[in-house]
Amino acid sequence: MCLIGGHRVMKAVRASNLIDSNDVDPEHDHLLNMYTGRLSRYYHRRLDMALQAAPDLTDKTVLQLGSGNAVFSLTLLRDAKGVYAVEISRSKIDDGLDILDRTGASTDHLSIIHADGTRMPMQDDAVDVAFALDTLEHIPNERRAVEELRRVLSNEGRLIISAPLELGFPIIYRDIYRLMTGRRQNSKSISEYISAAAKRPPVDNPTEHRGYDYRQTIEFCRNEFSNVSVEYCPFDPLKWINPTSIISADC
Repeated sequence: MCLIGGHRVMKAVRASNLIDSNDVDPEHDHLLNMYTGRLSRYYHRRLDMALQAAPDLTDKTVLQLGSGNAVFSLTLLRDAKGVYAVEISRSKIDDGLDILDRTGASTDHLSIIHADGTRMPMQDDAVDVAFALDTLEHIPNERRAVEELRRVLSNEGRLIISAPLELGFPIIYRDIYRLMTGRRQNSKSISEYISAAAKRPPVDNPTEHRGYDYRQTIEFCRNEFSNVSVEYCPFDPLKWINPTSIISADC
């Protein structure tokens, strides 16, 4: 944490400072591209904005839904009193444990839970802050996941979500990036691409990023939470031209 102009500015742990990209297994190529490669500045900016939307974590118990490769877990383990990391993929849990081991992170206050985000084996009101970063677009029953997040949060809790913009202008450069990196494209046909570019979800039941609409996520949050607000990453003044939204909400 640092102070700029008297304001608290939180910075996420930089994986690129802890991990030598030459030592990362090629199977972790997405990690290389995101957090130790040329695009790491954008991805770390996204983590910074999510962190700045949260309260001071010093005395807080925190949930990370979709902990994945554990890059953000490094920050939560540094700052929070206790961390629950929930991940449905066993292979990603293994990847995350590998990253934590490589960086020498203390995991004494970390609980890793292999579970579905719509049915977390946790008590009601168990955590003070919940993060779901680039996660809800991968959960088929997104509404149920938001309800579950509300259940495990305390009555004074706060939820922070990062969600991709897969509609409008961002779909163009998102698919260009996917094409350049050899990953699957969001749109499966020209008609789907046109619908997404026109901000009309091209499918009724989104799968992964395909057809995902962050505006629906906002509505789900408004049904369960109060004070729902949205920022855009990396340059908030550009609003929906950005590739990512940061959604925060209070219980």
